[in-house]
Amino acid sequence: MDFVTPPSAQNATTKPKSTGNIKKNEFILPLHGEIITKSELERRKEIYSKCGENHLYPFQAGNYVIDTTRKGNSARFANHSCEPNLIAKRWIINNRKKGFRAIGFVALKNIAKNSELTFDYGYDYNPKTSQRCLCGTKTCKGWIGTPPPDVGPADEKKTSSSL
Repeated sequence: MDFVTPPSAQNATTKPKSTGNIKKNEFILPLHGEIITKSELERRKEIYSKCGENHLYPFQAGNYVIDTTRKGNSARFANHSCEPNLIAKRWIINNRKKGFRAIGFVALKNIAKNSELTFDYGYDYNPKTSQRCLCGTKTCKGWIGTPPPDVGPADEKKTSSSL
């Protein structure tokens, strides 16, 4: 597979990068993490909050969630971008939990060697948890996911250029 594994699983500042040229629509890597129920995710949100962990990394996987907050592979270190080069896809895999969907990343476009691997987190706006986007792309929306409802197109440009 054409990606670089972070040297330390504890180092979230290390970003996965391509080790070779990648072609559009090529499968890059699966997402690994803990497969949990939605009720377990709610329980963990409280635990993580009490421990000072304010950022969760859950991925909807059918009737389950893949929690990559504390365990997983290089995919969990991929950053958000408003101009991503990867997309997360869901697949049904036999012999898995009923209703579970595996998640893997596929190239949205041709990716050059040593490029950072990114995807659009696609979050909905939440006044308590939404974050400013710092991807720095020409089409940056200024927010990770959906911008706040009171931000119009003119404000979006001002917001993203002021980052």
